[in-house]
Amino acid sequence: MVRVISLIYGLYLLLPIALLLVGSFGGNWTNTLLPTGVTGQWYLDLWLDTSFRKAFASSLVVAMSACAINTVLALPLAYALYHGAQRGGSLAARIVSATPVAVPTITLAFGYMIVFNTDLAPWLGSMPLLIAAHAILTLPYLTNTLLTDLRHLDLG
Repeated sequence: MVRVISLIYGLYLLLPIALLLVGSFGGNWTNTLLPTGVTGQWYLDLWLDTSFRKAFASSLVVAMSACAINTVLALPLAYALYHGAQRGGSLAARIVSATPVAVPTITLAFGYMIVFNTDLAPWLGSMPLLIAAHAILTLPYLTNTLLTDLRHLDLG
C-alpha cells in the first residue's frame, strides 16, 4: 500500500514537469489536452535572445563560484563542528543547523540592500556580491548535510 501511495505521489509531482516539457516542444496549445505540432522554435528564439544568454552565463558563473566557495569552506567547517560537538561544544553546530530557518532569505536580501547600497560600499548588483550572497545563503545547507553524514557514518 505504501508503494502505491508513493507512486501516486511521485506521479503527482512529476506530471506538471512532464507537461511543461511536452508543451515546450508544442507548436500550439490552446483548447486541447496536449499541444499540436512539434517544434524547437521556442528554444531557438530563446537562445538567440542576447539578454537570455547573458543572464544564463551570469547564473552559471554565480552558481559555479558559490559551489566552489562552499566546497572549500563547508568540509573543514563541518569537520570542526563535528569534533567540537564530540567535545561538548555542540552549540556552534546547532546554530549552523538553525541558520537557514532563523535567518530567512528575505532578511538576508534586505540586509545586503541596506549595507551594500551606500556611498562607501556601492556593490549592490555586482557579481562579487551576488557570488558572496549565494555562498553565504547555501553554506549552512551544505555544512548541515556534511555534519549529518559525519554523524551517521561516524567519521572523523
